[in-house]
Amino acid sequence: MNINIILIIAIFVLIHYMYGQNGHHKQLEGFSNNLNNIPTQHPNPPSPLTGYEPKYEPKKWNDNPNIKRSHNCYSYMLNNQNRCLEDLCKKGNCKYINPQPGHQSGMTLFVDTKKTTCDKLEMRMMSDNPHMEKSELKTKCKNGFYKTGLSVDPQKQYHFYRQDSNGYWSHKDGGKPVTNLDASNNLILDPEQSNRDYSKYNYKDWCGYYCVPNQNTNMSRRKKINNEYVVLYDNNKNICRTDIVSQK
Repeated sequence: MNINIILIIAIFVLIHYMYGQNGHHKQLEGFSNNLNNIPTQHPNPPSPLTGYEPKYEPKKWNDNPNIKRSHNCYSYMLNNQNRCLEDLCKKGNCKYINPQPGHQSGMTLFVDTKKTTCDKLEMRMMSDNPHMEKSELKTKCKNGFYKTGLSVDPQKQYHFYRQDSNGYWSHKDGGKPVTNLDASNNLILDPEQSNRDYSKYNYKDWCGYYCVPNQNTNMSRRKKINNEYVVLYDNNKNICRTDIVSQK
């Protein structure tokens, strides 16, 4: 067969696969165009549901650029959207304002990447939220709680995951969009077994699973002003310091 004919057939088969019979581009489940493709309820997720899990609502976190840029994996894991954070970002300074574990409680006052380890991150987040409980994948959280997970790239960066009401897991990388996919573009049923190697950061150390209250969670960020680490915001203490965020 003439090689030109073979190439034409191959191109036709590829186009047919990509667009389908009705001419519309197929939404390939488990790939990067799955950001707003919400999977149906999983019939039997490895981690049992309590009924208090947050919904997977990527548009709620991704569509508003001030929310997307100012909220990180910690706030997303806590399912905590903070109006003050959004307002701070609107003022033009979205850098160095997203919440950090331990800042609300005062256990730590600034970011020290050398201390980014499982044991220290776990202590910090539980000092912010003392009602959090250590758990296991197959252990059901009690009523009013949902399951989350923590991993770290030691001495570099940390990353949180949360289980949603459909049984799958989702996460948010810093100021980037919320997604329910891992580093291999697969839907996440168990974050510990998922691909967490994102090139820049490889969250190879799995710290564990945690049960989080589905309301009244705490988070904050501190900023050094005149040799004092000031709380920028705290929704439970009615603190919102939009007057100082522009200062370096």
